[in-house]
Amino acid sequence: MSGYFSHESADGRTLLDRTQAAGFGGCAVGEDIAQGYRDPQAVVAGWMGSDGHCANLLSPRYRHLGVGYYDAPDAKIERVWGQNFGD
Repeated sequence: MSGYFSHESADGRTLLDRTQAAGFGGCAVGEDIAQGYRDPQAVVAGWMGSDGHCANLLSPRYRHLGVGYYDAPDAKIERVWGQNFGD
């Protein structure tokens, strides 16, 4: 992992660009990302304490959810969490 951490890919692609390229055909998408949290309970508590992230989690418009986690001993950024939402 390069140490890059952002909602926009290092090559400039947005969440919408990435989801469309993966074949998702929904109209609305959202994303929560975080780094460094030790466990799922801590990262969800962090997201719930953030207005924007909490809005994604509680939005009734999203019907699909994808969740990811990455960690490796040699990673430049430890414990990377992500979830994507779609309708």
